Amino acid sequence: MNLSEVALLVGYAGIYDLRIQVDELKVRAWFESLDEDLPLAEGKKIISSHYANSESAVNPSHLNRAWRIRKASEAERIRGQEL
Repeated sequence: MNLSEVALLVGYAGIYDLRIQVDELKVRAWFESLDEDLPLAEGKKIISSHYANSESAVNPSHLNRAWRIRKASEAERIRGQEL
């Protein structure tokens, strides 16, 4: 994601959780912390899923962990199809 997309993602999280305020420093911190290959659409799905199941505030580590699990699951599914 680029910086503008990260700003959208932080704003999206703020819609679910008023504890998350969007400001330039937070956006830059998230930008530096998020996995570079996390697509905006997947980040939004992860945030939606997080708040459907948890009251805790989402942060970059939640997103990275969920993204890595999704990538590993997809890679495993593809390997299974190749066999």
